[in-house]
Amino acid sequence: SKAAALAVDQTTRWKTQTGAIVSVALAYDVHARLKQFFDKSQALAVDYGQAVTVTLITTKENLAALVTELTDLSQGQVEFSEPRQVQCFVRADGYLEEISD
Repeated sequence: SKAAALAVDQTTRWKTQTGAIVSVALAYDVHARLKQFFDKSQALAVDYGQAVTVTLITTKENLAALVTELTDLSQGQVEFSEPRQVQCFVRADGYLEEISD
């Protein structure tokens, strides 16, 4: 029982949180200007088509701040998809990981 208790103590504890996934469409030149911002964000995917579309995941609580910051940094030159609410694990490093059904 002592070994089992030790194993449980050493197991990474994951907490869950409501997150939001949103896609951001922007022109290539705007994306280049905001590269540093996107490097610090948690991007799930980047699609290079006629425009750049970056899919981001954030906490539900941080979504409004993310939208405001990107709108300000881009001087309003971004378009957002309708956010999709998801359940996420919050990893030990702070990153979110969507819980799959």
